[in-house]
Amino acid sequence: MSSKINKPQLAWCGTLSVLLLLLMVLPCGTWGQVLSPDLIQHFEIKDQRLRSGLVKIDGSVQNQLFHIKHLDDLARSGEQVLSSQPTNLSKGGLHMLESFTLPKEETLHLTEDLTLWSQGDVIIDGDILADALRSDQLHAQDVVIRSLSRIVIRGKISLQDGNDGDIHRDQLYQSYTNLANRSLFNHYASITTLAIPLFAQSGFDGGNGGSIYLIAPEIVFYGAVRPGNGGSAYLGGKGGLGGNIIQLFEFYTPNLFEQCLQIFLLW
Repeated sequence: MSSKINKPQLAWCGTLSVLLLLLMVLPCGTWGQVLSPDLIQHFEIKDQRLRSGLVKIDGSVQNQLFHIKHLDDLARSGEQVLSSQPTNLSKGGLHMLESFTLPKEETLHLTEDLTLWSQGDVIIDGDILADALRSDQLHAQDVVIRSLSRIVIRGKISLQDGNDGDIHRDQLYQSYTNLANRSLFNHYASITTLAIPLFAQSGFDGGNGGSIYLIAPEIVFYGAVRPGNGGSAYLGGKGGLGGNIIQLFEFYTPNLFEQCLQIFLLW
């Protein structure tokens, strides 16, 4: 038995196939994650906001912290952690160093997440600035610095806000319009494009703002840090998480403003 499908029926089949594909690739929620119990134990975190999950962290930061935990475990077991010269730090990634100094008057521009793991001191006298996000980046760059010795911040660390959720709209419109134009249903691409928002029931989430994590036995802080704000939601999605400033330490030396504030609060 044979059947004949006319053009309007063919068009709706094409539209439905594209819409089903859309439903499979809709972005997941960007709400943060609860910090893993393994990381809480490893870093001996006492702060109840982190222990209880009241403060959420970005999933990419959790992955960075697990990399740091692995390197810490190697160092504690007596194994040699191969260090390298700090090159191409602006492109982010994980860097194992003996020590690191960013000189005054120098600026490190970041395009991706950066993780520094150092056996010696990490001295930030210059500035670390995150570049503006590209259209294909939803979440802002995170900075995680781990020293087995000491971190000294005398410069500035300033990160970006997360992108707004409407970047998904632009990307999806372009992707599915291109898909429809390449298919047998190119005459009905506009139908597919117009139907996309109707099926985006979960909306599009905003991106998470950049976070700063400083982890060392001793932290000396005389500089300034600025995390990023979360991006706005689109079509009923969730707003992105605002970036965190989290410092894990045994000894902490605050800047002059913080010292004066502590004296005022005690008084």
